[in-house]
Amino acid sequence: MQLTLQVASQAETYPAGEYTLDSANFIVNNFGCLEFKRFG
Repeated sequence: MQLTLQVASQAETYPAGEYTLDSANFIVNNFGCLEFKRFG
Protein backbone atom coordinates (compact mmCIF):
# COMPACT_ATOMS: atom_id res chain seq x y z
CA MET A 1 0.00 0.00 0.00
CA GLN A 2 1.32 3.44 -0.85
CA LEU A 3 0.59 6.21 1.62
CA THR A 4 1.07 9.94 1.14
CA LEU A 5 1.02 12.35 4.07
CA GLN A 6 1.06 16.13 4.14
CA VAL A 7 3.37 17.81 6.66
CA ALA A 8 3.60 21.38 7.92
CA SER A 9 7.29 21.74 7.04
CA GLN A 10 9.90 19.68 5.25
CA ALA A 11 12.06 19.73 8.41
CA GLU A 12 9.49 17.49 10.17
CA THR A 13 9.76 14.60 7.68
CA TYR A 14 11.44 11.20 7.77
CA PRO A 15 13.39 9.92 4.76
CA ALA A 16 11.39 8.13 2.06
CA GLY A 17 11.33 4.39 2.65
CA GLU A 18 9.38 1.44 3.95
CA TYR A 19 7.91 1.75 7.43
CA THR A 20 5.75 -0.53 9.57
CA LEU A 21 2.63 1.09 10.99
CA ASP A 22 1.21 -0.17 14.28
CA SER A 23 -2.47 -1.13 14.15
CA ALA A 24 -3.00 0.92 17.34
CA ASN A 25 -2.59 4.04 15.17
CA PHE A 26 -5.83 3.41 13.25
CA ILE A 27 -9.53 3.67 14.03
CA VAL A 28 -12.74 3.00 12.10
CA ASN A 29 -14.65 6.27 11.70
CA ASN A 30 -18.42 6.85 11.82
CA PHE A 31 -18.71 5.93 8.14
CA GLY A 32 -16.89 2.60 8.49
CA CYS A 33 -13.67 3.87 6.90
CA LEU A 34 -10.19 3.27 8.25
CA GLU A 35 -8.28 6.40 9.30
CA PHE A 36 -5.32 7.47 11.41
CA LYS A 37 -5.94 8.46 14.99
CA ARG A 38 -5.51 12.22 15.16
CA PHE A 39 -3.88 12.26 18.59
CA GLY A 40 -1.68 9.64 20.24
